[in-house]
Amino acid sequence: DILLDTLKRRPLRAVDMVNSLDLDPDEVDELLKGLLIKGSIRKQEHSGEIFYMSSEEGRIEEFRDLGNITDGQ
Repeated sequence: DILLDTLKRRPLRAVDMVNSLDLDPDEVDELLKGLLIKGSIRKQEHSGEIFYMSSEEGRIEEFRDLGNITDGQ
């Protein structure tokens, strides 16, 4: 699954997934819901925005670099 593979590399907002993967927003929402239910991903608020990331251990340190994701948007 390309979405899960992407989230294993870095946390993203839903809008980032829509734009970078050229997917329909409704499709992204449905995929995210399914992955959340399965426990494959989790979501976390950072600076007032919701980011999605892999549920794999050790991902929390990614938030140190989240400023790079939203710069210029």
